[in-house]
Amino acid sequence: MRNLIATLILSTLFVSCNTSQKVQFNKDWSGSAETIADFKGMYDMLGEEQQMDLLTDSVNQIKLEQLKNTPGISKVKATSPEKSKIIISYDFANIDALNASGNLLYGKTEDAKFTYFELQNKNELIFNYPPQEEGADMGMGDQFIFEMEISSKRKIKEIETTCENLTKETNSVKISTNLTKLSDPNTCKSIKIKFK
Repeated sequence: MRNLIATLILSTLFVSCNTSQKVQFNKDWSGSAETIADFKGMYDMLGEEQQMDLLTDSVNQIKLEQLKNTPGISKVKATSPEKSKIIISYDFANIDALNASGNLLYGKTEDAKFTYFELQNKNELIFNYPPQEEGADMGMGDQFIFEMEISSKRKIKEIETTCENLTKETNSVKISTNLTKLSDPNTCKSIKIKFK
């Protein structure tokens, strides 16, 4: 059970009660990222004896050490303010480094190569949700909430997406979805942000 939970924490982003991610871009497309994964519901279900220490677990330690050694990634920090919650933050030098960090932390296999973020025409940023396997929500996908906030030093001109529950500010986009919607091939697969 310990190994299963450890794998879920860092290698499968969406299998969690509540996960939020913030990515902030500078004008040169470097920036910072923060992921907060809260497993309170899972921990409550498991009971005290099955609850592990998220920061000292060997699987998580290996992932964090690999993240620190990823080219273009710096200032890696991991904290656990509550037993059921882990916060991982770091800086990235460019979009390639950001995608590499995503594949390391959230990829299902070591060979996973998914393009989470891509840049088009120097002022269009696309965020892609990784594909979910059919039935991945296990009938409980509406309980697994995923929130994403993308912000930039640039001002946003317009957004193209099929995603619901999206809030646009001058320099940021916030979206809230769940595993059921992400598992639907016709819903919420990407967000294109055009900057001024």
